[in-house]
Amino acid sequence: MEYGYTLGRVVNEVNRLENIINRLEQAMHHTSPSTLDAIRRNKSQLKNMLEFILNLEVKSDSDLQALLIAHKNCIQECISATYTTKKPYLGRTRII
Repeated sequence: MEYGYTLGRVVNEVNRLENIINRLEQAMHHTSPSTLDAIRRNKSQLKNMLEFILNLEVKSDSDLQALLIAHKNCIQECISATYTTKKPYLGRTRII
């Protein structure tokens, strides 16, 4: 089965599911015994959805290695400023 979601969208949905599961867990402490079973079922279903999403195989048409090589100098400059305690210099950002 193939889905057309971007990785950012998947991350947002995973965060949203985790947030909902956490809120359900908090609600379980303050609910009546009669609604506790319904909340447990909903929480179980959400956990199954989350597990399904996390076990999917992520595929991409773009070549990450080629993108990293194309931006190698920029990445090295950004990282080297952190380790050499020099302030990063990006050059002119405006055309005068």
